[in-house]
Amino acid sequence: MKITACFWLIGADDTETEIFSMYDLNCIPFKVGDKISLDIDELYPADYSKFLPHVQDHMITKNAEARKLFHRRDIIIFRVGNYARFNTINDGRMTIEYHCTFVEPTTVFK
Repeated sequence: MKITACFWLIGADDTETEIFSMYDLNCIPFKVGDKISLDIDELYPADYSKFLPHVQDHMITKNAEARKLFHRRDIIIFRVGNYARFNTINDGRMTIEYHCTFVEPTTVFK
């Protein structure tokens, strides 16, 4: 069975923002309480040069927005939802939705 993991950030006003997804996993990677450090890579022309110009612009804009919001931030998983999709012809697929919040940085003075 193939596993897809989707990460959702839950805001203070209960709005959900998709952070990222991972596809075709062979195991369940995380559990409730896990802390994950996010690092959003920059896009380089080699990453998007094969796409049409309007798609390139969209990709660059969305990546810049993701870097502004998530780069070098920590999230913690507080709820997990699982569901399976299948039909009689194809193999089943399991989707895991990880619902997360930001871990607020703490300052330690000594």
